[in-house]
Amino acid sequence: MASYQEGGADALQLMLDTGRAISAQMLDAPDGTKLVITPNNYTVHRHAPLWPKLERIKRHQTFQNTMSLVDYVNEFKTKATRLYANGKELRVLAVIDHDAPDAPDYAVHTAELRSELSETWARWKGVFNKSLGQRELAEFLEENQVDVTAPTGAALLEICTNLDIQKAVTFKSGIRLQNGMTQLTFHETEAGNGAVQVPQRFSLGLPVFEGGNLYPLEVFLRYRLDEGKIIFRLVPVRLEYVFKTAFEGEVKAIAEATQLPVYIGSFDRGGITHR
Repeated sequence: MASYQEGGADALQLMLDTGRAISAQMLDAPDGTKLVITPNNYTVHRHAPLWPKLERIKRHQTFQNTMSLVDYVNEFKTKATRLYANGKELRVLAVIDHDAPDAPDYAVHTAELRSELSETWARWKGVFNKSLGQRELAEFLEENQVDVTAPTGAALLEICTNLDIQKAVTFKSGIRLQNGMTQLTFHETEAGNGAVQVPQRFSLGLPVFEGGNLYPLEVFLRYRLDEGKIIFRLVPVRLEYVFKTAFEGEVKAIAEATQLPVYIGSFDRGGITHR
């Protein structure tokens, strides 16, 4: 008792205040802060947490291949997650926190696939419907013969070789043969008349998108004679249809791998506001 008496009233008050502080109540506020109620006049003190609790994921991820998008969506998807496919933009968008009929949501967690055209597709598309001299055609077909599925590589290489050899001749005419070839007749000053055969059409197997499947594409080999020279054109058959089929194939693969419904179009958040 002597020690308390030495401190007097101030020491006693300190002990009382300490006891009240120990009995203070702490409550969680709706905004994530902490409310501390002290017994001293029941004063309320608001304290922000060091790391506020995250209520939702707000993120937009972009992927360049199908499987990366599938893996991400499967990790975060819910029953409300939806897919949107836009062929014009080559875009597949996954809205992870999509609205449900009885549960509106924020739609701020999204992931998309931005399909990139393959270098192979771009290379062939770059020569389609353009005028090519016989040497240009021969060199291009030789460099890209791996993409040709018919005729065989050996047959195509022979055609390329013949076209390149006959570059210093005067072409006279062309005749379509029943075997699917076109016979081009020419005249050479020293050797006289001759002929070379080229296919009327050939088949390709091309990946439309980088890392994607191969899709068949038929190509007509057109030609015209211009003062003894021959000009070729590679004319693809239903190019846009092949392109559309390839994109639809990607969308179907994503839908099957994620088991999610797909809407054809673009997702519009409209006038959604968040409070």
